[in-house]
Amino acid sequence: MLPFPIIEVCHGSCDGLLCLAYFFTPNFVINPLTGWHQSFPLSRFQQLCLECFDKGDYSICIAKIGFGKDKLRGTYKPVWLYNSSEFGLDNVTTCEVFDFGTNAWRYLLPAG
Repeated sequence: MLPFPIIEVCHGSCDGLLCLAYFFTPNFVINPLTGWHQSFPLSRFQQLCLECFDKGDYSICIAKIGFGKDKLRGTYKPVWLYNSSEFGLDNVTTCEVFDFGTNAWRYLLPAG
């Protein structure tokens, strides 16, 4: 039993990993075959959603969670993609990547 309702399930899987997400609680990566699972903290996107919700704005922007693969280390990393203009920020697609090694989210900057 999961400790939260599932709103978003990562489309597809990477080597058996599944990512289960909810806008207002930490997310989980699980491997159903091995039973391994790991939670990770809220992304900046999720924090922005919480701030909007607290202000009475119940419209949640469209976002997708998925996986990226670190080709150098061979590891998978959860990734949030969203349009930051919906939060009054830059009018670009924003990409946040979670690194289990540092237990932190970082922004992926577009190539310029």
